[in-house]
Amino acid sequence: MVGRGLFVSVWLIAGGVSAAAANPLSVVQAGEMALAHSPRLQAASAQGDVAAARLGEALGGALPVVEFSETFQRSNNPVFVFGSLLEQGRFGEPNFDVDRLNRPQALDNFRTAVEGRLPLFDQLQTPVAVAQARIGREQAAAARELVEQQVRLDVVRTYFGVVVARAQQEAAEQSVRTAEAEVRRIRDFHAQRMVTDADLGAAEVQLAEFRQQQIEATANVAVAVAALNTTLGLPLDSAHEMTAALGERSFEPPAPEALLRQALEHRADYRQAALAVEQQDREIVAAIGRYLPRVEVSGSFGESGQHLGEGSADYRVGARLALPVFDWQREARLGQARAKRAVADAERRRREEEVRLEVVRAIERYRSARERAAVASGAADQARKTLQIVDDRYQVGLTTITEVLRAQSALLRARLNLLGARYDHYVGYAQMLFAAGVLGDLAAFDS
Repeated sequence: MVGRGLFVSVWLIAGGVSAAAANPLSVVQAGEMALAHSPRLQAASAQGDVAAARLGEALGGALPVVEFSETFQRSNNPVFVFGSLLEQGRFGEPNFDVDRLNRPQALDNFRTAVEGRLPLFDQLQTPVAVAQARIGREQAAAARELVEQQVRLDVVRTYFGVVVARAQQEAAEQSVRTAEAEVRRIRDFHAQRMVTDADLGAAEVQLAEFRQQQIEATANVAVAVAALNTTLGLPLDSAHEMTAALGERSFEPPAPEALLRQALEHRADYRQAALAVEQQDREIVAAIGRYLPRVEVSGSFGESGQHLGEGSADYRVGARLALPVFDWQREARLGQARAKRAVADAERRRREEEVRLEVVRAIERYRSARERAAVASGAADQARKTLQIVDDRYQVGLTTITEVLRAQSALLRARLNLLGARYDHYVGYAQMLFAAGVLGDLAAFDS
């Protein structure tokens, strides 16, 4: 009887029967929902927009700048009056009068102008800025990809965290129900003086322990659901029916050599470190460009008059070449850029070593979790068989209630260990893919 009751508990745990919930939810759906609502991913996307805007700003450095201006001035300054009369086309012979030249009356001057300038060569600063902005956009894309994979990993952890918590809760509740029935039966035997006070006390102690585990398991479910909803960007009390279970799975991970190669090809953080080296290469080019000349063309068209909208028109075109002869900071800038490049390259090599170590660690943890899951599965089967044997012996008076209670506890521990090992197996596989930078589609976790 006891063995049959716990066999039902075993089936509930191993089969992954989910608690009743409002909305069916698969792992793939959870991943899509988390990616759609993740504040971290939204922030990463906004950073991508910033990088794209910076690229547009850098490209604008190679385009002409055109300005329109409307200026009004009034003055009796002799130079201003003399020049403005010429500009307005109103200078005549009376204006050569010395007294009028030295003490002119105040003059109004409206100046309407359109001016433009175009850098033909700006010491390589614009090409470098464009190249750096493009690298920055790639870095932003890599950062977004890293956040996406982190979100997927969080989904696997929290999704199956709910599955484990609910299975543990069901196991604890079934254990409590079985222990309560056992205590009632022993009390009847005790009333008939068929068992001792010690037997009844042992059964009641175990019932109390199972109830404590039930209370803790119930709390763990609430926390696990809240963690999942946080990952999905939903209200904390949103209810879900988990369609995936922690069953026996045989994942097919790539070979370790392939994972290491994929990590150096796909890890977003390593790619960011490599792009940082390219950024500093461009900075060196910019520092070298300070030794080169600057060439710019400019022009303007305007109209000056005593009243707005009327007057004399004029234009100007020109070109300018400037060659820096003495700039004592140029050598320091170049040295600084080269030193920063060395720092970035050292950081890239350090990150490469860390990536290799993280991949190896993730592989070994996955292997360990997979082997522990296999061992735990065998132990759970053996615990079930042992309980059945002990219960049968107890029914015919060949053993004590203490042995039955011990076997019941051992079965519960074995099943909980199996759940934990399977959870580590699933999460370990996800962490291994994350370490290799290839945690994409979560369909492999749906069952």
